[in-house]
Amino acid sequence: KLFAISEDNQVAVCDWKSQTLLSVTKGEPAPTMHLASGPTVGGNYSFLSCGDKHIRIWTLNGRNLTAAKVVTSGCQGAKIQLYLCAAQVHGKYLVGCDDGAIYVIPCDGKGVTGMFEHHTSEAKAKL
Repeated sequence: KLFAISEDNQVAVCDWKSQTLLSVTKGEPAPTMHLASGPTVGGNYSFLSCGDKHIRIWTLNGRNLTAAKVVTSGCQGAKIQLYLCAAQVHGKYLVGCDDGAIYVIPCDGKGVTGMFEHHTSEAKAKL
């Protein structure tokens, strides 16, 4: 599947092989910096979007595209900020933050479960 966010914040999912648009919905109004593909579970595709003060985990079930807000309150030291980049590694998303931290989020979870300091400034490189 191909996941994309347009300049007007519409989130679209396409089937690359059949060149078919599967779903379109309104995305986060704040700027989105990055999308990271997630695992497929039970036929449902997932991905993470992150940007200015937001992280969302999106799930595509058939043609129904939904987003769950990721919270930072469950992890000591984590805070709402600009999130710059993300990658899915071994069932977890790693999200690079403006303050140099990297947040750990389970692909099936809704909150930050861990963090580590990686840089003293922005983590801009793709993880």
